[in-house]
Amino acid sequence: MNLDSSLKKAENEIQFLKEQLQKKEENNAKQKEEDNLKKLTNIVKKQNEKIDDQNKEMMKLKNMIEIKKLREKTNLSITKNNGKDKSANNIQEDQVIEIKSATMD
Repeated sequence: MNLDSSLKKAENEIQFLKEQLQKKEENNAKQKEEDNLKKLTNIVKKQNEKIDDQNKEMMKLKNMIEIKKLREKTNLSITKNNGKDKSANNIQEDQVIEIKSATMD
């Protein structure tokens, strides 16, 4: 009977140790998964920041292109008007000269 109880005790201890090992392995796997998720989260965060920076840069470039187009349109309009009538600058200069002459008189 002593042998049976020793055997039973040893089997119980083996089972207990197996359960502990399994819990430890599960905890390690869970910790590893959490660490991987943290790494992935950081990578995604950095990528999102890069995308935001690229979007800002694209908006700057689009605005620069739009400004260039508007300037070209304005210059073209002034060039066309120079051929037909006086440009806006010439009209303003004439008005300034008229005001100066009127104040001198």
